[in-house]
Amino acid sequence: MGVVHTIINPPEKASTCLWKFAMIYTLCELKGREFEDTACEYLLSLGYRIVKRNFHCRVGEIDIIAIDGETLVFVEVKGSSSNNFGDPAERISKRKMDRIIKCIESYISSNTTESIRIDLVIVRGKDIEHIKGVEL
Repeated sequence: MGVVHTIINPPEKASTCLWKFAMIYTLCELKGREFEDTACEYLLSLGYRIVKRNFHCRVGEIDIIAIDGETLVFVEVKGSSSNNFGDPAERISKRKMDRIIKCIESYISSNTTESIRIDLVIVRGKDIEHIKGVEL
């Protein structure tokens, strides 16, 4: 069903800070994957077909690549279980969008298509907001 992770005891004091950082990073990565899973389930319920998840290019990644009818859709997923760090939608910077565009260009260079769109799926706890056709 899911990935089983073993929690180990932290190493000696000299590298405790690095160990804590690695554990926090891993927990954030797992939470991000949960938000992406939720977004995929949501998109599938709308009739989208998931083509690829976590497409990596030289400068970044695209969370989900899907097909909606005849349109190839590149989906950025942001999520949060609480508002302690602000709204997840506010965490999409110009720099992030520039990286997404470069990844889209990389993907399209080897996968031709007529119509593309960029969507944003924001997961806030159990609520999902889907913004279609994000303008850059």
